[in-house]
Amino acid sequence: MNFLEELTAIIDKKENVHINPKRRDLIKAAVKNREVLVSKNGALATWTRMESTGRSPKDTLTVKRPEIDKEIDWDSPNNLPLA
Repeated sequence: MNFLEELTAIIDKKENVHINPKRRDLIKAAVKNREVLVSKNGALATWTRMESTGRSPKDTLTVKRPEIDKEIDWDSPNNLPLA
């Protein structure tokens, strides 16, 4: 069984799977679920919950380049170089 067949088999077992929903329907669902607000100018606005600590430093990589090498604290356990 190839990847697409495996994925299709998993999806077929689930309820409420929406394949290629229209943009309009996604927006309606997000507003209905109170995940976003529609601003005065029509743009969608969302927020980060107060209990969120933000992105983990371990998920962030810094490109190691000679021109900035001396400005970066490479000894920090949270600084992961990408050479």
